[in-house]
Amino acid sequence: MITWVFDSKKTGIGKYSKTAVEVLKKILDIKPVCEEKDFEKVLSSEIVIYNIGNSKSSLRVYHLMRKNPGIVILHDRTYHHFFAYYYREYLGRKDLYLKSLRILYGEDVAKKAEDYFRRGDLFWENKNSLLYPMRELIYPYSKAIIVHSESFSKEIQKEYLGPILCVPFPFKIEKIKPKKIDFNKKLVLLSYGFLGRNRMIDEVIKAIGRNKKIRERVTYVIAGYVGDPLKKEVEQLIREYDLEDTVKILGFVSDKELKKLLSECFMCINLRRFSTEVVSGSIFEQINAEKPVIVSNTGFFKEIPDNLVFKINSAEQLEEVLLKAITNPEDALIKAKKAKEYFKNIFFIDSFRDKLLNLIKSGSYNKTIFTTEILKECSNAISSLSKDLLSYTSTFIGEALDILYYF
Repeated sequence: MITWVFDSKKTGIGKYSKTAVEVLKKILDIKPVCEEKDFEKVLSSEIVIYNIGNSKSSLRVYHLMRKNPGIVILHDRTYHHFFAYYYREYLGRKDLYLKSLRILYGEDVAKKAEDYFRRGDLFWENKNSLLYPMRELIYPYSKAIIVHSESFSKEIQKEYLGPILCVPFPFKIEKIKPKKIDFNKKLVLLSYGFLGRNRMIDEVIKAIGRNKKIRERVTYVIAGYVGDPLKKEVEQLIREYDLEDTVKILGFVSDKELKKLLSECFMCINLRRFSTEVVSGSIFEQINAEKPVIVSNTGFFKEIPDNLVFKINSAEQLEEVLLKAITNPEDALIKAKKAKEYFKNIFFIDSFRDKLLNLIKSGSYNKTIFTTEILKECSNAISSLSKDLLSYTSTFIGEALDILYYF
């Protein structure tokens, strides 16, 4: 029996897990687990595959991983946001967060983080999260690591001694029939998902507002979560550029509504100031829907051939690229069709299934089993301690093991 652990059915990892398990259960005895009532089964399972993301929703997955290490799928390039939450909020120990930075990256980095705190800023809400990813703290609980990007696989090889498997993203092709675009009407641009500051929706609004030709030709639809204070800033930009009739903020939408938006829009905008994901599931949805896409030339997006998407290297290029796309919409749609054909031939289900099966059959992931035994011994040692001491002691032992293993 293989146990597949993930955080929630409502997250992107949940959607990913549903597809992956559907494919794998045809050839493997596999059970998906995300409910607390099933956690005991994880602790006694011989083969566990953990899906961990860079958010606090992965806390339960991390706890299980520490008790019973297994094969780990890294869904993000950085885990700094998660460990900042884990140490500072969950454990209430900012000192341990700073200590982990000090041990992993040096005294200067820890002092830099402290300076951010004194100014009231968050150290990880920028490129620091990629420079100091803290993913090293996951390696001791990983018998093998799975990623979906060749470039990220090469990064991990410099840090992790166990088996590393790079497999295509298991994207299930759904039928989303693109609606015929009327070029005489305003062209709909669409951004969706968890839209934090990194997703550059503010820069898109500025580009539309600054250029009269773009403003007169488009409607920009924003679907998904936009938190404060970014939402207030975006609303201020809409008023400043007089775009109340041009920009529409929908908030959260259902999968059914999203498919309708994807079908009807002309183009998707999928930008990152910096890329923290290993792969973007949304880019597959957009390409599958035969939509032209504007992406940032960073992270996984950099691996996509230049002739299949519109790439920008900075916010300053966005206006020029937008104008090019809406001025030649037929060419943009041809590019989108080519992109769908390309991804259909090299990505998706079959290769993911076959490579993962080979890893499990080979048993190569058991070579790092020594970490499991050490962690079990430590777990037994701390189980007799009082509740008040338990969280600190387990954190301290875990941190010590993490650092010893890393070096």
